Amino acid sequence: MIGGTLAHMIGLKELGDVVLFDIADGIPQGKGLDIAESAPVDGFDAKYVGANSYEAIKGADVCIVTAGVPRKPGMSRDDLLGINLKVMEQVGAGIKKYAPDAFVICITNPLDAMVWALQQFSGLPKNKVCGMAGVLDSARFRHFLAEEFDVSVEDVTGFVLGGHGDTMVPLTRYSTVAGIPLPDLVKMGWTTKEKLDAIVQRTRDGGAEIVGLLKTGSAYYAPASSAIAMAESYLKDKKRVLPCAAHLNGQYGVKNMYVGVPTVIGAGGVERIIEIDLNKTEQKMFDKSVASVAGLCEACEQHRGQNGPRHAAALLLAGVWLLAAGHAHAAESVYTTLDLDACAVLDQDDESGGISLQCDGLPGHPVFASEGDLRFDVDYGVPNDRWESFGPFNSVGETVEWRVADGEPHAAILRFFIDTGMTGGPEDKGQALVVSRVGTEAVPGCVVAVIDAKVEQANGVARGAAAMATRFACGTDMPAAIGPEDSFARSFNSIVPEGQ
Repeated sequence: MIGGTLAHMIGLKELGDVVLFDIADGIPQGKGLDIAESAPVDGFDAKYVGANSYEAIKGADVCIVTAGVPRKPGMSRDDLLGINLKVMEQVGAGIKKYAPDAFVICITNPLDAMVWALQQFSGLPKNKVCGMAGVLDSARFRHFLAEEFDVSVEDVTGFVLGGHGDTMVPLTRYSTVAGIPLPDLVKMGWTTKEKLDAIVQRTRDGGAEIVGLLKTGSAYYAPASSAIAMAESYLKDKKRVLPCAAHLNGQYGVKNMYVGVPTVIGAGGVERIIEIDLNKTEQKMFDKSVASVAGLCEACEQHRGQNGPRHAAALLLAGVWLLAAGHAHAAESVYTTLDLDACAVLDQDDESGGISLQCDGLPGHPVFASEGDLRFDVDYGVPNDRWESFGPFNSVGETVEWRVADGEPHAAILRFFIDTGMTGGPEDKGQALVVSRVGTEAVPGCVVAVIDAKVEQANGVARGAAAMATRFACGTDMPAAIGPEDSFARSFNSIVPEGQ
């Protein structure tokens, strides 16, 4: 549906002639003819061609990519990634051969990973490939705000940072009604913080809300309008400030990844990335969103490893990484065994049964495990002065995954097993991946994030969080809890014992 809607809007705005492409014979031809027959009524003169060969897009100025499959019941995120990655490979090759000078707008989900793949497969300049997400998410945010304040949407501004998913970051501080920031409107009594928080969450759930109402489809009017706004700004060199999934090369502390940020789109494509100041709360939410995007890309890399490259450039998603201070190359995983029975005892309290252990890790980076009242705290490199563990009884896994860049570990990931009241072995307990910053004598480490193991692509999300570890301020920032609102991941505590 979105392809036909896009094509019709292009005609109505008289942005140019249109080629509709689909692998199914007759579909693009039929839609093209139907739209062309509306031209005499609507008063536009655009020409429409339906095609099943990429040769028809030769010389195109703009390519809007909607190809791919939606997620269906029973389909895992990994299945969706695998299928749509293959689609992006075919589409990218077609654009590379026949429209190498085009401005490419990707709409295929999961958006932030697919736009990265499409740029790699097409080989187009990074500023000429972007993803449509932020314009749509911001439009939804503005609509909900206009409803709340009973004002025209034209007088509401606002934009959304981060990935196109439930970790997106609608910024209330930078959003306004007639130039008045939302926090000031709260002070003026126009609304409450609780209502704004509800609007933020509704924005995050905007796509799912429509899917739930339609039952058999997803949104296409607002997504199409959003993509057209981007295409029009490029074709007419309007230099509009539009949030989209753009390639970052150090901006916002992110490198070699597509993430939703405000941009200027003109005849040069994405001509500028606009960096705004984020407070600690906003930065934490943005980092969490970026970690989620990194998790998607990590899942793509894993998918490549499972299926094997079809040729030297297959999937082309290796090397995705975040810019972390002191790390100039992509991180890799190194694994060590955590055998508590083989660890050296540093301290033991016979009365309480508590014990502190030093265990083997990587060279120069031991693992420090402390157990008290059937709860574990684990540090890496050097012990810190905090007690970091879950509220319920818990135990730890036997494998530590170290994230290493330039030969130095900067983060470690360990699986915890949490008592949920069920009997049985570890498989019957709740599980979480705890991501920690590796400490040094100068900068002790701490827990950075806790990911419920039931989160889709939890390992990838954990590695994404690990990439942010060196930017995490231990003692100031609070660990991110990633999982449902009722997840035991949110029972994690970071406490400085009395007297410290």
